[in-house]
Amino acid sequence: MRRSVARCSAWLAASLATFIGFSASAQQFPERPPPASDQLFVVDQDLPGVGLDEPCSFDDVIIRVPVDRYVGAVDADGFLLNAAQLVANGVISPMAKVRLPCFDIDFPSELDEIYINGRRIESAPGVPVYLQGSNQVYNLNELEFPVEWLRFPAFPSSGSSPATVLNEIRIDVDTGPGGPGNWCMSVDWATIQIKAMAPVFLVHGVLSTGNGCWNSACVGQPFVAPFTDPSSSLFGTPFTFDIDLGLASSFETNAVSLAKQVKDRAAQFGVQSIHIVAHSKGGLDTRAFLCNQTLYTPGRNGCPKVLSLSTIASPHLGSAAADWLAGQVYIPPLPALTSLTTQKCALLGLETEGRFPQSIRVFSYGADADLNGDRTLDSSEAECLNFLLFSPQNFHQRVGTTGYSIVSVQISNAPYYNRVEVEQVPATTFNRNDSVVAQFSALFPDRAALDGFYLGRNHTTVHFAPTTPIIIGNIRTAFPIQN
Repeated sequence: MRRSVARCSAWLAASLATFIGFSASAQQFPERPPPASDQLFVVDQDLPGVGLDEPCSFDDVIIRVPVDRYVGAVDADGFLLNAAQLVANGVISPMAKVRLPCFDIDFPSELDEIYINGRRIESAPGVPVYLQGSNQVYNLNELEFPVEWLRFPAFPSSGSSPATVLNEIRIDVDTGPGGPGNWCMSVDWATIQIKAMAPVFLVHGVLSTGNGCWNSACVGQPFVAPFTDPSSSLFGTPFTFDIDLGLASSFETNAVSLAKQVKDRAAQFGVQSIHIVAHSKGGLDTRAFLCNQTLYTPGRNGCPKVLSLSTIASPHLGSAAADWLAGQVYIPPLPALTSLTTQKCALLGLETEGRFPQSIRVFSYGADADLNGDRTLDSSEAECLNFLLFSPQNFHQRVGTTGYSIVSVQISNAPYYNRVEVEQVPATTFNRNDSVVAQFSALFPDRAALDGFYLGRNHTTVHFAPTTPIIIGNIRTAFPIQN
């Protein structure tokens, strides 16, 4: 709108406002902004200094969009330190998108330029992109710009959420010949959208900790090493192993603890969606968590949505090694140990049947420690296995030669099962196993085949760095980052 017409319109609007009682501010865009998420950042407030919902402005319009999600390491100003590498590694999309419903853009007579944190959006070097529109109507402008122009918060301390950082959108109004001062415009709301990988939450197994399981290795490198190695294609993958469950607790008890810790860690990243990778009993703890609607309902009380679950050497059908240990009178009946028996795992399977959320993409991985196929474990094949007084070879033989069959079920309070009888039978063929978990037991229930099987890896070494690219690679393939 030209300034001379604007003066007349302002007088007419004020007169009408006095007569019928309405505000002379700019009208609203008929489409309201979508709800904010961990990939869509929204500002829609008529506050001083925000630059929204103002009457037609001849001056530059400045809008500040809050971003409160951690993506990667940032410099002192909040810009990603390794943006190009994060883009190349599929952690974040190369471009971000800004959406602006603009009123009264008299293009092409009116030429309004857009800046993101001081950098002008251009179609080619030196060629600005102009806002599009028509006189006295709204037009939704969508423009892309490099993601490295955005500011993000640093990773917060434990128990905190990312600090909100502001990204400035500046619209230089009327930059054409004779301007500024001839034309005016206004903006109703603004959004900035990114595409970024959801963080990977690592859940440890029995008698372990998050750090001990994922950040240490008796040989080679730990599972998380590629995430912090600049030479790795997995560098920058967002992750946390700061989840510590009861060392010797049942999966029912750990499910409750996991629910709280997952919620707290998601808040620490500022995200609404996550991936879970779990080793051994951690896979059972996670199943118990996800199958309990009291514990897992995405969006309720800060509970994030689990996009995928990857279980590594988790005994979904139990372990003959745990059966044997549970039968020894000199071993205390630890809940964690009994949770891994074939009877307890069969009970978990029956109780959670049909309750696992079908929206979650599942991957399951197993291993065979017997590299040379002689049905024995030499010192190299048993490397890093520490069963205290018990022989890895003994466990390997028991798991390899034992099969199972459910022979009876008792129900006292349907749909909950209170007792399952499992019969051990000789295996018809030797069960390939990692010394604790047989190949068939590592398969997630109701899945046709394992997503990965590691020959020459035992129950401990299967969650070291050599397996990381396959496991994370499958997640990235299933959930690609695209503009």
